[in-house]
Amino acid sequence: MTGITYNELIELISQNREIVFTCNGHRYVIQPEVSDNKCWLVIWTAEDIKENTCIAREKVKSGSYIDNDSIKRILSVKSFEGKSFLELKDQIHVEEIF
Repeated sequence: MTGITYNELIELISQNREIVFTCNGHRYVIQPEVSDNKCWLVIWTAEDIKENTCIAREKVKSGSYIDNDSIKRILSVKSFEGKSFLELKDQIHVEEIF
């Protein structure tokens, strides 16, 4: 991973931050979301030229802090052409943090 360290990524996600990253030439965003009165941690495609798609979604407890187990679960989902974020960690570049 480039741009930030893995431990920094986990800390930022736990603080409900939005992370924009690239992997294999594609842009994605991981972010907290509230939908149907439930809190979620989601990964979306973030391409400028086409409609974006939710590729992973993990329900989390409401509050100001996302627990590490929820973060690890979403990063383990095989949502990148059969591979997980964790499996592709060395190919990921963090571009922006909100």
